[in-house]
Amino acid sequence: MENFFKNIMPRRKGPDYLSKMPSIIMLEILKNCDYWKIHALRNTCHYLRDFIDDVQPDATIDSIKISVYKDSIFLDFESGSFVVKYQKSQSIIWKKKRQDYGGKFCQDLNYILGHPKLTVNDFFVSLNLVGPNTAIKFYSDLEALLKSMVQPLSVRRLTLQVFFEEDVMSVLPYFEAGKLEAISVNRTELSDVQLSLDRIMETDQFKKAKEIEIAQFMVDAPIHHFCHFEKVRLYVSTIRLSDVLTIKQTFFDSPNAQFFQVDFERFPEVSRLVEALGPPHMMPRRNWFFEVPNSNRAVSISLLYAESLLSGDVLFIVRTTSNLGN
Repeated sequence: MENFFKNIMPRRKGPDYLSKMPSIIMLEILKNCDYWKIHALRNTCHYLRDFIDDVQPDATIDSIKISVYKDSIFLDFESGSFVVKYQKSQSIIWKKKRQDYGGKFCQDLNYILGHPKLTVNDFFVSLNLVGPNTAIKFYSDLEALLKSMVQPLSVRRLTLQVFFEEDVMSVLPYFEAGKLEAISVNRTELSDVQLSLDRIMETDQFKKAKEIEIAQFMVDAPIHHFCHFEKVRLYVSTIRLSDVLTIKQTFFDSPNAQFFQVDFERFPEVSRLVEALGPPHMMPRRNWFFEVPNSNRAVSISLLYAESLLSGDVLFIVRTTSNLGN
């Protein structure tokens, strides 16, 4: 992996004054550097290399996106402004034939993620027109990589494109619970519409995250399992009146609840909604507003549903009472 940085960040002989710069100044400089700038500085001279290795400064990568194709993998770093492509039987950068591209990808990613104080803001995995066997092999390799790390990976937002719950479970437990704020799970072009969440919901990562989005898969887990999140978007087959009332009560009870959208196929008790919530304020999208006692917060509930559409959505948003008319 050292060759990787030699290609994109060639070593340059640095000026002599760097070796005489006070440590406190160097630490302040490193505080304002992301992962790539730190490695660029590390390649400048032996003094900086040794200093950085000794202090192990905090480092941030804004975005890592892994795009998996049938015979290749793209590794895209937005903050690094470059893309590495690993292709079957060769590596695009090193031109090494007869080398497993998946193995080379894991080797390089392991080097990057091995920084002991690394934080990644956004971590994406996309599967592009690949079958389940390719996905299983990729997630198995990624699981082995993450499992070998000394500590869980610090990531703020995680987006995974998967076939099955097992794909998610291959990697989710290896992201640091509590640091992982948002989880998004998307379908591939070839996967089924249903997704089991039984094992996912048992993880600390699920329990401690603040945001969840599963809008492309249809889930059948009870709504109350999602009421601890601040922001939620789900897709379900059937929504019940009891679900609507549960979410409404959550918004009254939790000062952190901000957004909850449920896309659904059927709402058998939709005719009882007016009885439960009172007459709506607007049509055709029915809207209700409820002020939260002893606060400046109000809950906005919006319903878009028509039997002819065979689908709809119900949306909960918290507003301040001064913005109810907006």
